[in-house]
Amino acid sequence: MITPALLLPPLLGVALLPVAHAAYAAWVRQRFPLTGDRIELGGSWLHFTRAGEGPAVVLVHGANGTWHDFPPELIRDLARDHTVLALDRPGHGWSEAPAGPLGLAENAAALTALLRARGFERVTLVGHSYGAAVALRAAIESPQLVSHVVAVTPCTAMDPRNSRYASAPLVGEPAGRVLFQFISLTLLPFGLPLRAQAWHPEPPPRGWGASRAFAYVPSQMHASARNFRALAADMAWLERSLSSLVARLTVLAGEMDQVTPPSRHVDWLSPALPAARVEVLPHVGHWLLHVRPDVVAAAVRRHSGAQSSSPNGR
Repeated sequence: MITPALLLPPLLGVALLPVAHAAYAAWVRQRFPLTGDRIELGGSWLHFTRAGEGPAVVLVHGANGTWHDFPPELIRDLARDHTVLALDRPGHGWSEAPAGPLGLAENAAALTALLRARGFERVTLVGHSYGAAVALRAAIESPQLVSHVVAVTPCTAMDPRNSRYASAPLVGEPAGRVLFQFISLTLLPFGLPLRAQAWHPEPPPRGWGASRAFAYVPSQMHASARNFRALAADMAWLERSLSSLVARLTVLAGEMDQVTPPSRHVDWLSPALPAARVEVLPHVGHWLLHVRPDVVAAAVRRHSGAQSSSPNGR
């Protein structure tokens, strides 16, 4: 027979989970404090950093990441001859999530609102994974603001992996915000094999950088789930609308990418946009940004008009 005394410890442990998650979120924000600037857009704060001078390049991170997804050596290289903006998408890092839907349309609207507020036009957008889809939507909807999209290991279609995330019950709904206060940190063991897939064929780096730490903050995990909740409709919109893209498009894919494999996410782009430049790099996976930042910088400079004295410039 289960007595109240036996039930008390597990019930107390469950009750303390929100406290543990609040303490974790506070630690992450103390360990990785706010840098750069924040701007209020539609009642929510959007965080971004800025470096360098020259033609504008905006870096858009992927699912459940932050601006730290872009390696510092890439930012330093581009900042030699560009104005580099790197933002935390709504609900990620130090940016707040607005109420209501939070799919590609809302992410792209926040991005273009930032560009208008700061007076940037004809920019290059560098989007990684889900961030590439955000960049493409922004370019399609605001062609006067975007001249070039560099889509790095882009997410452009539904596949079995992201379909599972998109169909997960509750997590992308309002109740998910409460749910993640109880489960975010308990998902860490499940995240380890996914992390290994993302870094394949390279070994995952040791330790906890800002992007990995923020990924388990409950509010950010909920924002990412809200992104995925809209993913099926968003990918259908992208497939219908891609042919109307005016900006130049460069696609950089990793041959060994296990997260957004080129066969599903890249191969269909060339028939849809014959003028697009598509490069599939051998022996490279999803984190092409970190493995070959020189290729990303060269792709930006190919159309930005800037010429760097950096040894990585092309």
